[in-house]
Amino acid sequence: MINLTEKAASVLKKIFEDNNITNGFLRFIVMANGCGCSGQKYGLYIDDKKQNDDLVFESNGLTIVVDPISYEEAKGSTIDYVKDEIFGEGFKVINPNDSCGCDTGSCKQN
Repeated sequence: MINLTEKAASVLKKIFEDNNITNGFLRFIVMANGCGCSGQKYGLYIDDKKQNDDLVFESNGLTIVVDPISYEEAKGSTIDYVKDEIFGEGFKVINPNDSCGCDTGSCKQN
């Protein structure tokens, strides 16, 4: 399962509404070799075309679509929307499977 927090869902619904998107969904991907000191790298895109092998989840009233390879790297993740005085605001992925980072001494590669 991939989940959205209420705040992330609210921001996404506003984006969909502001852009008159009625048949779209959020596509979530883990980018290949995206590991580093800050962890995995993720992509979030508004899409309207599903692939045959896509996995589909519903969370807080929105549809999230993820390919099987990305799902294996990110299952159980939560997408949040955060504000920070230093880094500004944006989406943050909380991935319980992410073993990347400088403090772990190891990095999973795709």
